[in-house]
Amino acid sequence: MSKKIEVTVTYIDVVDIKIVFDDTPETQKKCHEINNFWGGSKNRLEDVDNCIYKCVSRLIGNEIIRLHMKSSFYCGVNAAIKAFNEGIEGFPSIDGQYGIKLEYCDDFELSDLDVDFSVKEK
Repeated sequence: MSKKIEVTVTYIDVVDIKIVFDDTPETQKKCHEINNFWGGSKNRLEDVDNCIYKCVSRLIGNEIIRLHMKSSFYCGVNAAIKAFNEGIEGFPSIDGQYGIKLEYCDDFELSDLDVDFSVKEK
C-alpha cells in the first residue's frame, strides 16, 4: 500500500479544500502533467517550495471555487468530483483513480468574504 499525502488548502476565511494523494511515482507524474498543462508552471511550483502536491492542490482548489460560482455556490464534494469526472480542461478525475482524491470542500457564499469599501463624493 502506498503512502498517502493529505493537503488542505485554506482560502483564508472563505473555504477549506482537502485532497489526498497517493505518494507514488505515477501520481507525481500525473501531478506534473497537470501543473505543466498551464502557463507559469515553474513559478507556481517554486511558490510552494517545489511541492507538487501543494501546487496541484491549489490548481484544483481554484477550479472548485470556479465551480462554486458557476453553480450558484453549491458545489459539495460529490458535485465537484462529478464535474472533474465529466471533464475539466487540464485536469483528470479527482475520485482517486489517478491517485488524486478530493476528500472535502466547504460550501461558501460571497457574503462570507471580507469586503472593503471605498466611498467618494463626486
